[in-house]
Amino acid sequence: MSRKIAIDAINLKMENRVAHTEYSMGYHEEYITKITGIKEDNIEKMRKFYNLWDYDFLWCTSDGIYGNWIERGRATDMGDAIYASNGSDKREKKECPFKDVFEVWEFDSAKEYGFPDFNQQVNEYEKLYREQSQKFPE
Repeated sequence: MSRKIAIDAINLKMENRVAHTEYSMGYHEEYITKITGIKEDNIEKMRKFYNLWDYDFLWCTSDGIYGNWIERGRATDMGDAIYASNGSDKREKKECPFKDVFEVWEFDSAKEYGFPDFNQQVNEYEKLYREQSQKFPE
């Protein structure tokens, strides 16, 4: 993997090839096993896979320190179609908590959810970054 190509892509600088970004291949366990030859699900298997595919940037998302926003107030959920090879990510959509578009426009997320503690939020994101950087140093 190339950190330089990843950073250049983020900064919209041209490179000799398009940067490779990974954000969902972990759902395809059978394929990863086939490519790596490693049957056990472990970090070495994913490192080998990412290196074989020459990824430059590993993408992930985080809901922050709150995790499940619906526990803090109203939140929409469109469900999730099957993407994983085993269908484990399938989730049925839930009813929308808003009656009409005007309720959406009136929605005040700060009032509904409150603000996370800034330092705690920063610490959690830095911890996540350190952990992932340690797992995937390349």
